[in-house]
Amino acid sequence: MNIYKHTAASLAASTLLQLVFRKWQMSIACFLTGVFIDLDHIFDYYMNHELRENLRYLLHPRQFFVFLREGYDNAKPADKVYKVLHSVELLIPISVLYIFGIWNDIATGMLIGFVLHLVMDAIPLGHMGTISTIYKLKNGFPTGADIMKQRLSRIGVDLSKCQSCGAEGEIILHRNCKWYAGFTKKELKRTMVLCEKCHDRMHNKKT
Repeated sequence: MNIYKHTAASLAASTLLQLVFRKWQMSIACFLTGVFIDLDHIFDYYMNHELRENLRYLLHPRQFFVFLREGYDNAKPADKVYKVLHSVELLIPISVLYIFGIWNDIATGMLIGFVLHLVMDAIPLGHMGTISTIYKLKNGFPTGADIMKQRLSRIGVDLSKCQSCGAEGEIILHRNCKWYAGFTKKELKRTMVLCEKCHDRMHNKKT
């Protein structure tokens, strides 16, 4: 999730819609939907943290973007990922509305913003489960690390011991790249299974 990238992409899409169709309702709906789908990250944060800690974001609206940029990202590794609005299954009720003629320019703009946001999230991660409520329910709302471990296990990586020293026990996934590329095959090849000591040693070499 990157609030800046989603904002830029939604602004570009809404501008294009305005230039092509000349319908400001459609354009505004596209932009607002593409950006504010990420409100469900606040729901995730609430579900995973103490209410008192979460309320500081609700009581101080100016901290909203600070939360999206830093607070949620810092909390993600150990949290369950619900993201109720990031759900491809929402296209089902949307399709029903269209079939029965309950549709207008605002609905069209919202649909475009919604699909654009999901595509931006799914492609870099290389995993449709991140935008599927059915997948998340079935797998207990897994974190990125959970999905990464599943995919590593499927390609034969031993998750029971450190790849550096061979120690068995609790492991940490370490990415040998500056930029996060998701759960793609390229990213999996850049991921190492390390014990806590080797992981700390790896980071100390970089500093």
